[in-house]
Amino acid sequence: IKVVDFGLVKDRFADDARITRANAITGTPLYMAPESIDPNQEVDHRADLYAVGGVGYYLLCGVELFEAENLFQLLQLQSTTLPDPPSLRTGVAIPNDLERVIMKCLAKAPHDRPDSAEELDRMLAACADASGWTPELAHAWWRQHLSERTAPSSTPSPTSPVAPTVILRRALPVSES
Repeated sequence: IKVVDFGLVKDRFADDARITRANAITGTPLYMAPESIDPNQEVDHRADLYAVGGVGYYLLCGVELFEAENLFQLLQLQSTTLPDPPSLRTGVAIPNDLERVIMKCLAKAPHDRPDSAEELDRMLAACADASGWTPELAHAWWRQHLSERTAPSSTPSPTSPVAPTVILRRALPVSES
């Protein structure tokens, strides 16, 4: 597994860590935990577990947690709305245990999420299908899907990976005030 910057880093010990600024967002809105949106709430390591849940959701569904017309609407959905479970969103059977783990990571209240990355690791390892996926299978899957992605074709294959989804449909104006 390779973890890449989700844009979620916040220096909790900096002097201005609790100060909000106009037009400033700390984090990538598509993966921000609800508590990181509200400047009055404490943010801890469980915000990262929310982001991992968002990435897992995308990997299962091929779409982001929410579709929104603008940044404000997206942040409101992140703060107040649970996404549909992946099996409802895709119409494809998703193992119940895996779906429960992903949805637990996406809980709105931090205390309802796994307590640590280690707990999340144990929960994922306990999923019935966890032992069936090996690094060799992962490499084979990527080789197949990357070659399909680069092969010229006018019609996408039913097994082609879903193209990345852009949720914000129009550019948001940024004011300097």
